[in-house]
Amino acid sequence: MNEGLWLGVDAGTTRTKAVLFDNQGAPVADAVCHVKAHYPQSGWVEQDPNDLVSAVIATIHEILHDPRRLGNPVHGMGLANQGETVVAWDAKTGQALAPAIVWQCRRTFAICEQLRGSGLEPFIQSISGLPIDPYFSSTKMQWLLQEVPAVQDARRAGTLRLSTTDSWILWHLLEDPLYITDIATASRTQLLDLTQGTWSDELLNVFNVQRGELPTIVPNSGVVGVLKPSLAGERVPVSGLAVDQQAALFGHGCHKAGQAKVSYGTGAFLLANVGSQRPEAKGVLPTIAWQLGDERVTYALDGGVFTAGAAIEWLVDLGLLQSPEDAGLVAGTPEDDQLVMVPALAGLGAPWWDPAARGILLGIHRGTCRDQIIQAALRGIAHRIDDIVQALDMVGHPLTELRCDGGPSRNPYLMQYQSDITGLKVQVTAIEDLAALGVAKMAALAFNIGIGNGGGTFVGSYEPTRDKLWRSHARHRWSEAIKRGGQWSTM
Repeated sequence: MNEGLWLGVDAGTTRTKAVLFDNQGAPVADAVCHVKAHYPQSGWVEQDPNDLVSAVIATIHEILHDPRRLGNPVHGMGLANQGETVVAWDAKTGQALAPAIVWQCRRTFAICEQLRGSGLEPFIQSISGLPIDPYFSSTKMQWLLQEVPAVQDARRAGTLRLSTTDSWILWHLLEDPLYITDIATASRTQLLDLTQGTWSDELLNVFNVQRGELPTIVPNSGVVGVLKPSLAGERVPVSGLAVDQQAALFGHGCHKAGQAKVSYGTGAFLLANVGSQRPEAKGVLPTIAWQLGDERVTYALDGGVFTAGAAIEWLVDLGLLQSPEDAGLVAGTPEDDQLVMVPALAGLGAPWWDPAARGILLGIHRGTCRDQIIQAALRGIAHRIDDIVQALDMVGHPLTELRCDGGPSRNPYLMQYQSDITGLKVQVTAIEDLAALGVAKMAALAFNIGIGNGGGTFVGSYEPTRDKLWRSHARHRWSEAIKRGGQWSTM
């Protein structure tokens, strides 16, 4: 195949970004479209499913007409999706039946408590690898089936589709619509048998989901169709699919067991490649990293922090920051180590799995200043990542370094503290759009072409500057703060 370009589309939670990469993995052109989220009640997070599709279509259309292409052909496209978010829609009309329930949404807390009270969690976790938590797709689907009459009507008519956002988007992108999802995304639903790589009849029964309502599972790399001519104006095969965090792991080049990355966005997600055997773990989640064509499945251990960049945005909303980028300006302010913020604005994910936890700020006194509160929020993000690093160490998967990406990774104060609190080398990649690069790489592999890492350079490298005694004291204060915020919304 001659020299050309590869398109990676990262359909994220609040932003969709399309990037064209050359064969060396260097970005050639990009296009961005922002997507709104809605918060109808405390703890609820929704999106308009049509906005998700429109954002993808807008970025693809813009980038395929970008003059920076210089007339080079686009050989293939990959799509990364936001993960556990669920869309209910009608196969006959192609119309959504309810707002999309976003991965951050806590509305299924009562369902989760009921399942946990029935003693089903060990059984569910033994098959799916995942604990009971509103984060995952399963209880979102169950809630839609219980609460939305249009969803119930579609089930009775046999036209109901319950899927993650990738299936919904692909249905509207492909020339010949297919109802599919990739195996890595399927592993985030809590309905997949993680060992067999197929939908689990036992789990479908638990969550009252019918097999015909779910998409067909496909590998992460392989041609599944071509874009609609009306959209692309040319035949662009779709040949790479992945959930965003696994896509970013692949984009980072973490192809060997033991390599790990952290992607900082709305949340922050640490993912570690652990090889071809399903791992057993506590606190962190065994998940599927990818399956490339007919190759064996590669597994990963995953730890999700639900609030990272969202905590910085919250500071902007409060007026403490003019913009998220301004958070990097606090490095020169003297630290107050007694000031601790737990950024549990949407509960606590790994390794605590406490959806009832809430954010807290401890250690305030009359002399506490604005910059110190911002520092505490940034330190809280770093501590949450270290919670996961320590959990990985406890289950026999210690890390030697972290490869980092995402907007907050450009904050030197956050990255230096991340290195200090974990005791690990932290490297910030030069390429910002790792999920887009990852699915572009997967798309190219479908044609037996390997894309480079865009030079593989890093824009920041951080080494620990504080000793173990300091780290022990800091972690002790953090542990006490975590205890105080736990289960707060149930009190």
